[in-house]
Amino acid sequence: LNDWLAASGRFVERVEVLERASGLCPESASTLNNLAWALATSPDPAARSGTRAVQWARRALAVRGADDPAFLDTLAAAYAEAGDFPEAIRIEERALAVLSRAGAPPEVTAAFERTLAGFRAHEPVRDPAPAGGS
Repeated sequence: LNDWLAASGRFVERVEVLERASGLCPESASTLNNLAWALATSPDPAARSGTRAVQWARRALAVRGADDPAFLDTLAAAYAEAGDFPEAIRIEERALAVLSRAGAPPEVTAAFERTLAGFRAHEPVRDPAPAGGS
């Protein structure tokens, strides 16, 4: 449902559904992370909230564990959406360090490096809008 709502351009509804799911499954790290990602990166400004994204991303990391690079990436995106680019940079660098220690494939590391470059240019992450625009 999460992916379908995003692909359909129903970004506010996506956040609402994820919020309900997080209430039903408060220990589901993936649900919490998906909610934080949606709040941080939605192409629809009405669905974004950097402050709330940071809160949910921190909760997801608390549930999952502090060294999950994908969850750190979400937290960094949340800080960027909140306008705290120094913290976004610090967290993305931490995610890259975890990837390096884990021997991540070069294409994964490159994607995180592109995100980091965006944060250094004060650019938040945006999920692409669905094909056909929305």
